[in-house]
Amino acid sequence: MRLLSLLLTLPALGLCACATDTASKGQVAELRGELTSLRERETRLERRLEWMEAGQAVRAASDTPPAPPEPTGAMPALTVVKLKPRPQPAPPLQTRVRVHEPDPQGLQELAVSEKALDEDPDIVAATYNRLVAALRTGDVAGASSKLEAFADEHPKDLHADNALYFSGLGLMGLEDYTAAAQRLERVVHEYPAGDAVPDALLKLAECRMRLNQKKQAHELYIQVAQNYPGTAAATQAQQRLGLFKDAP
Repeated sequence: MRLLSLLLTLPALGLCACATDTASKGQVAELRGELTSLRERETRLERRLEWMEAGQAVRAASDTPPAPPEPTGAMPALTVVKLKPRPQPAPPLQTRVRVHEPDPQGLQELAVSEKALDEDPDIVAATYNRLVAALRTGDVAGASSKLEAFADEHPKDLHADNALYFSGLGLMGLEDYTAAAQRLERVVHEYPAGDAVPDALLKLAECRMRLNQKKQAHELYIQVAQNYPGTAAATQAQQRLGLFKDAP
């Protein structure tokens, strides 16, 4: 208000200065300086007011939470549908099973194999060595029979094929060539991959010769010579073949 009053009085003061010469130049200069100071103060007040208004606007904007976004469209209501599983019958199971009686021979072989597993291999080997020694010391008939029984009781033992082979040799010593041939044939048929087969075939051919079955003996010698070359049995078979001058 003071500033407005001064602005209104300035023209009157100028007129009075022009009309009269009573006002001094010093008073006019003082009034002009005061007017300049008032204008500068007004300018500062206006700037301060603008700064305060701007700060108040910033604080008001920061205190106001952001408005939620406007929905783009209404979400449709969803209906919950519960589905019940369709009952399905279980597939039929085959409940009828034919019952087969166990093979007596298979059961016997199983029992023999289990018995062999339960026995100590060292004891079995010692029994075999004792029977072979008995065969060489004179108990030919008893040792030969016991060696065959040993092979029957321990068919999977490493000495089973040799037990049958020595049993056949014992019977050959007793000149029972028919029984000896049967023992030797068991070696060939039951243990075809055994190491006693070449010698068993050679002795089997000798039994055939003793039984006057020269054709079978000739075929056996040929088999040994052809299938087991380089062995002692093959060498003897070649020598025996030289004796067959009239062989077919």
